[in-house]
Amino acid sequence: MITRKMIRCQLKKDLIGKDVYRGTTQTYTLLANQFGHFALGFIPATIFWVIIHCFTLSKPFLHLSWILSACIWTAFEIVHFQHSVVAHRKKEKKKEEKGLQQFPFKPSWGNIRNDTLTDITFFCAGAFAAGCLLVFTAWLLLLFLLTFTIAIYLFRRWYITKMYLQEAIFPFHYRLSQWVVSISEENAATANQFLITEKKGQHLLIFGESIPEKTSLSIGIATELAFTKQKSCLYLTATKLFTMFTLEDMDSNPSLELESLWSWRKTALLVIDDINPSHSNGNRLLSAREFCDNINHAVHGKLNKETLSNNNVIWVLGNDNTGCEKQKEWEDMLIDIGIEKTNISTIHL
Repeated sequence: MITRKMIRCQLKKDLIGKDVYRGTTQTYTLLANQFGHFALGFIPATIFWVIIHCFTLSKPFLHLSWILSACIWTAFEIVHFQHSVVAHRKKEKKKEEKGLQQFPFKPSWGNIRNDTLTDITFFCAGAFAAGCLLVFTAWLLLLFLLTFTIAIYLFRRWYITKMYLQEAIFPFHYRLSQWVVSISEENAATANQFLITEKKGQHLLIFGESIPEKTSLSIGIATELAFTKQKSCLYLTATKLFTMFTLEDMDSNPSLELESLWSWRKTALLVIDDINPSHSNGNRLLSAREFCDNINHAVHGKLNKETLSNNNVIWVLGNDNTGCEKQKEWEDMLIDIGIEKTNISTIHL
C-alpha cells in the first residue's frame, strides 16, 4: 500500500524537516540510528589508521584500520544477538522448572536477525568508506559499494516498516513477545490465529476488566501485522471513530488527520479502543446497541457497515461480570451489520 512516491515524500521530510517543528518520527529515528552505525564504523577505522600510521607507513598494515573496525562491530552484533537468544531461553527454562506458563507469544527472531544484519552492514560500510579514503584500492572500493548497496536494500524494508508503524498511530510501542501476563492457551491460540489469517472481515472481541492488558494485547497483535506482514493498521478510540462515521472518507476532512496515508475505511486492520469511556468510575458500559446507533448514520450508515464488514477489526471492550451476556450482545450486533458468525472470535482476559 505504501508507494515509492510516499517513501520519497517521507524521506524528504526526514532529511530536511525540522524536529522542533514536526517532532521526531520513527522513520527519522531509524535514519539517524543507521547513520550513527555508519559513523561508528568510519570513526574507529580512522582512529586505528592514525595509530598504525604512527608506527608504520606500510600499506598492508594500514589496511588493518578498517579490518579491525569492521571485525569488532561484527563480533559485537553477533554476540549481542546470541545473548538475546540465550537470555530468552534461560527465562523459558526457569519458568519450566517452576511449573509456570511458558511465554505464549514467541519473539520474532527473523526480525531480530534482519535487524542485526542491517546494523552489521552499516558498520562495515562505514569502515570500508574510511578505508577507501585513507588506503585506497580498487577492490576496497568495490567492497564498499557492494556492502553499501546491501545496507540500503535492507534499510529500505525497515524504513517502509517504520512508516507502517507510525501511520498506525499506536499510543505506545508493544510487541507480543513482551507479554508476560498469564493468559490461557485458548486465548493465546485465538490471538495467534487472528495473526496468521489472510481472510478479510475477521473480527476479534477482547473482553476484560484490566484496561492496560486489553489495550496491550490489541496493539501487540496490530504491531506484529505491521512488522512482519507490512499491513496497514490504524488505532482509534471509539469517541473519535464516532466522528468519522459521519464522513464519507477522511479525505473529506483533512483537519481530523494530518497527512495520514490511509483512513479507517482503507486500513487492513482497525483497532477500536476505549469503547467504554466511563470505565474509570465503573458506572456503566457502552452497549452494543448504542454503538450500532452511531454506525447507522443517516447518510453514511450503509458505507459504515460495508467498511466494518470488509475490514479486520479488533474491538477492545469492557466487562461487568456478565461477560457471556455482553459477548452475545456484541456478536449479535456484528451479525446485524453483515458479519458472519464464523468470522467473529473472542478473548476474555
